[in-house]
This record gives sequence, structure tokens and C-alpha cells, in this order.
Amino acid sequence: MLRVLINIVASPFGIVKFKHFFLADIITSLVQPLKDFGMMICLFTSGAWLNLESSSIDLDHTYLQDTKWLQIYIFIVAFVPFWIRLMQCFRRYYETKLVVNLKNAGKYFTSILVQAGAIFFVLYSKNSDLAFYCFIGINILSTLYSYYWDLYMDWGLLRSNEPGKRYLRSKMLYPVWFYYFAAVSNLVMRLMWIVSIFNSIYPIWFIQSQTNFLILSIVEGLRRAQWALIRIENENVNNFERYRNVL
Repeated sequence: MLRVLINIVASPFGIVKFKHFFLADIITSLVQPLKDFGMMICLFTSGAWLNLESSSIDLDHTYLQDTKWLQIYIFIVAFVPFWIRLMQCFRRYYETKLVVNLKNAGKYFTSILVQAGAIFFVLYSKNSDLAFYCFIGINILSTLYSYYWDLYMDWGLLRSNEPGKRYLRSKMLYPVWFYYFAAVSNLVMRLMWIVSIFNSIYPIWFIQSQTNFLILSIVEGLRRAQWALIRIENENVNNFERYRNVL
């Protein structure tokens, strides 16, 4: 794993095999927990936790504005995982000349825009209607782009009209119902970012507390685990992106 991580960090100069992109994709799902980890360290090392009167304190707004090193940390954690995947896509295009890798790069570019929009919105424009609607628009674009890519490219679905396999594909190793379940649940879990939008709209306990960060992290972990099962299975039986020389 250490060798794989070193090769991932070396993007776009290192080779990109299946294990390199696969682990890099998983790291992109750890962005929110890593952000919260940095805020937790800042909260306890600064002694600020001694003055907390409730769990509803706006950690994002308060500590990102007041702590310079935390701003830098959040910036790195938010962008580097997606930048690495973007560079890996360019590297794959250089090696294979497959245009699909450039389209994949577009997906990670929209993810970078989402992270940039989130940081800008939290730090500078939390009360700006224009920033709010831009943030919503970028998230919708990224969600639809990523969801379509999950289904069509990563999972190889939406390719069959055969009876009993409609909107799936010809070669499958899992039960048919699992693919339909995954398609629906993946969309629901990808839309969970909407929960964070309610932070300033509905003052209920679940939204105000840090519990929502825990729930969102768990949901993303489940989504990524489900994605991984079908992604490996699809590459094994179809080899769409030519990671394997021999089936």
C-alpha cells in the first residue's frame, strides 16, 4: 500500500494501474473526515473546546476564519485528492490515447469546483444569495456528471435491452436486483450533500449538531464500498478501460 500511495502522489509522472486509480478514488471519499480531523485537532490543541457552550457551534465558519494553518490544511485536503485523480486521467490518456480518460478528467474537474465553491461559500460568502445559488448549481452539475459516470462507465450499466437485464449489461456476476438497488441507492447517497444546505434553513438538532458530519461520512463510506464491488466486477468481465491485457 505504501508503494501504491507513493505512486499516487507522483501523479502524473508515475504509471497508473488499476490499483493506483482505485485507491486514489477511495481517498477522495475521505475528504470530509480528513477535514473534520483537522478541525478537531485545532479545537482541542487551542483550548477552544473549554469555552464551548453547545454542540451547535459553527466550526466551519469560526475556525476556518480564525486559524491560518487550518485554512491551509483544509485547502490541501479538499483539493489534492481530486487533483491527483485529475492528473491520473491525463496520464492514462497519454498512455492509451482513449478519449474516455479526458471525459473522466472532466468529472474530477467538477469535483474540484465543488470543493472550491464550498470553501469560498463558508469563508467569504455565507450570506450571499448569488454564492449560495452558484454553490447549488455546481453541486448539481457534479452530482449528475458523477452519477452518470458511475452507471455508464464505472459500472458498465445502461448498455442492454435484453429481457431481465434492461438498462444493465450482458455480462454480470451479481444478482440482477443488486444492480438496480445500487443504481437507486447510489443516487440517494450522492444527493446527501443537500443535508448540509439545511444548516441555515431549518434549525433542528440534527442539522445544528456535529452528528450530521458523522452520518454523511458513514453514508459516503457505504456508497464507496458499494461502488467498489461493482467497479471491480465490471473491470473483470468487460475491461472497458483496458486495465487488463488478458481477460
